[in-house]
Amino acid sequence: LGASNNFYLTGVQLELGSVATPFEHRSFADELVMCKRYYQEIFDNGSNHEAVCVWFHSGSGWSMAMHYPYEMRATPSGSFVGTAVNQGSGAVSADKWSIYGVGAWRGLSSISLSSPTKRAVRIDGGTNDSLTAGQSAGLYSGTACYIRLNAEL
Repeated sequence: LGASNNFYLTGVQLELGSVATPFEHRSFADELVMCKRYYQEIFDNGSNHEAVCVWFHSGSGWSMAMHYPYEMRATPSGSFVGTAVNQGSGAVSADKWSIYGVGAWRGLSSISLSSPTKRAVRIDGGTNDSLTAGQSAGLYSGTACYIRLNAEL
């Protein structure tokens, strides 16, 4: 301790029991990957961008499969942060998810996650406009939009 009353401690491993195990040296990157097995925020980069490409399976319904950057420890619960744009001119804004396809912004009427596994989830949604089955479009996320995946204990 010095004049600033700071105490620094590094290189310590605490364990239960009376038998010590060899010290584990893990990099920050290794620790981060292990943490992402429990919790991930996808598309959270602070800028408007195309998150994924979706395909239309009916006039207004669309889907896509999304694989996680890191496998989860168990099947996660998932949720969207941000709201769906509910008008045809739904260009991307900070807290909005939007669809752009066939030369125009399409208003979202719904967006949801379904059939999650430890490695992937399906994103389903609907638009206010009808497109032909088989057409594709881009799902865009605003600066404050992301998908939250949680597989906590």
